[in-house]
Amino acid sequence: MKKSIKYLTNTGCVLCRYAGMALFIFTNVFLLAGSSQAQVSLSGTSYFQDFNDIGSGAPEGWSFLEGASSGETGVSVDLKTSPTTWSSTSSGFKNYASANGLSIDSSSSDQGDSLDRAVGVRSTGSFGDPGAAFMFSVADTLGFSDFGLSFDAQILDEEGRSTEWTVGYRIGDSEFVSMDSFTLSDFGTQNYSYSFGNSLDNLGDSLDFRIASLSDSIGSGSRDTFAIDNFEVSFTPVPEPEEYMLFSGVALIIFGLFRKYRTANPDLATKSTSS
Repeated sequence: MKKSIKYLTNTGCVLCRYAGMALFIFTNVFLLAGSSQAQVSLSGTSYFQDFNDIGSGAPEGWSFLEGASSGETGVSVDLKTSPTTWSSTSSGFKNYASANGLSIDSSSSDQGDSLDRAVGVRSTGSFGDPGAAFMFSVADTLGFSDFGLSFDAQILDEEGRSTEWTVGYRIGDSEFVSMDSFTLSDFGTQNYSYSFGNSLDNLGDSLDFRIASLSDSIGSGSRDTFAIDNFEVSFTPVPEPEEYMLFSGVALIIFGLFRKYRTANPDLATKSTSS
């Protein structure tokens, strides 16, 4: 009887340990799945996002982050999808009218009616200064080469503090590589374009592009309303192996026919020269 009780006790402890391990694995997998962001699979020759539909939610592949740094991705926060005026002082990532086609004096009504939208952020002393970031995620770059990046950066509401924004990218889980930093101070749009050479070609790992404020703003008073628009990633499709084989096969056939023709007409070159 004692042996039976001891056996049942030991068996129960083993089952408890396995149950605990299963719960731990399930919980971590669930949390990881919940925190991961959707990634875009590339096709064609470019990806373009004008943010005109953000009233329906964040576009696929996009994350809006707080707490970003040179070594940290940051924490994803919600996008406020309802149209917001440029001068709104509440913090967060929001749906704004793009500066394109409007002026610094455009009314709240004009901003709300504008179909040309941009995604932007208003930082405060307790949110995003520093650490606000826009991030676009790609599943992989297999089959593509010659990457380029272009976007419009906008100041929608000029205030006393200015923020430096850093453009960077990350391959897989590596640290972000900084490409450039810029600061805008006046209302309007400034386009930025970058070329990556062959550094992003044909990669099996994920790829993240990020525009982030990594240092404290300078000046006094409130922070600007900053936005991005017309975000484009360009690339060139790499021919598949079977396409190379087809091209090589056609080239061999043409070469063979040419050789056969020259063999049948050995004096062709002489006649052409003397004529």
